Amino acid sequence: MTVLISFDQDWAPDYMMTPIIDDLIRCNLKSTWFVTNDSPAVQRMIDMPYLFEVGIHPNFLPDSTQGRDMSEIMNNLLSIVPNAKCVRTHRAYQHHTLLAIIADYGLEVDSSIYLGEMQHIRPFDVWYDDIHHLTRIPYFWSEESELHKPRPFFNPDWGGCGLKVLAFHPVHVFLNSCTFRGYRVLRRNGLNRTDELGARECIESWFGTRRFYEHALEIAANKTLLEIALEKKDS
Repeated sequence: MTVLISFDQDWAPDYMMTPIIDDLIRCNLKSTWFVTNDSPAVQRMIDMPYLFEVGIHPNFLPDSTQGRDMSEIMNNLLSIVPNAKCVRTHRAYQHHTLLAIIADYGLEVDSSIYLGEMQHIRPFDVWYDDIHHLTRIPYFWSEESELHKPRPFFNPDWGGCGLKVLAFHPVHVFLNSCTFRGYRVLRRNGLNRTDELGARECIESWFGTRRFYEHALEIAANKTLLEIALEKKDS
């Protein structure tokens, strides 16, 4: 069993991201981030490639704030992370033609498939022509899927071998979300219009995302998704 930590930025303010970045630096633990927008926290991670694999998190859904069409969205994100090799699409939106275009931009690893707590997950290659392909690495668990359960327990089925890619969102780590209540208040008030003091009023006290994230730091492998893909290529 190999546990890997990943994060979808999802427009989280830096005061939510910075404590996580500090945790990972303190633990000397590698992680993969999929970013939606630029910020000082994002640039801080880009400046530490030995610890943070920074990829992109494009939103191709209608009314995207990242651009008017796919080309503009990709170009805007790659201007933030010019050396990005990993992608996870927002809301896991995907189709074959879309992924072929993403591969044509030079991305190498896609993690847009969710296989909730499935055992024996492993990377696999998808070729779009005789030059371009993506190594696809599904993710095993996400707190957003956990929170949609009738009774979230934050106790995934670790049994069996295979990759266990965990997908966290900084906002839910910050809020220690065990329900969507605090998050919905923030969304209603405006995530990036709420300061840290106001956001702290929405933190939940039961066993939730923050507590599970702290457990994940103890069991995660010190690898990024790109390193897993490269290991597959060399095997």
